[in-house]
Amino acid sequence: MLNFANAKPASNIMPAGTLVTATLFVEELRASSAGNHYLNVRAEITAPRNYAGRKVWMNLMLTQASGAEPSDVGYAQIKATLEANGNDAESNPSAFEFEDFAAVATAIHGSRAELKLGVEDMTGGGQKNNVKMFISPNPASGTRQLHEQLMSSISEEPTAWPPISVVDSFDAMLAEVSQPLDNPPL
Repeated sequence: MLNFANAKPASNIMPAGTLVTATLFVEELRASSAGNHYLNVRAEITAPRNYAGRKVWMNLMLTQASGAEPSDVGYAQIKATLEANGNDAESNPSAFEFEDFAAVATAIHGSRAELKLGVEDMTGGGQKNNVKMFISPNPASGTRQLHEQLMSSISEEPTAWPPISVVDSFDAMLAEVSQPLDNPPL
């Protein structure tokens, strides 16, 4: 005989404050009824392993004031995402410039994000996870300590800042190799 009378409800909620890495998938560029533009984004958790595969949805605001002004919060979230993918505004400002919102959506679709999760109550009961904060490895972001804590928890090295580009690394290697030898081989 099977008895389900004492079954406990399953909780798929990740605790508030959980730090995760995720891959962002832009599902749609939308405009609200107030005229503000936003990206509907799905974040698929990649680490830590015990949460891998879970999903959190969010609206990443691009404009405010009926579409007349950029959204400070949304722009900061996009900047943190670009920085988490190795971009530095000081050494490569063009990586932070886009022609339009569609180009922004293309740039962050499939990119890595570092996130701090929250928990919110849903209308009608229950709870769901939300994104409380985007984390950046850039010390000027104010979230560098969270980046280091996240990297430590998933056994990855914190990102060096400013990031070293592949081109810079290759150029440095070439400069090192092309130095004249003190004792050339005979």
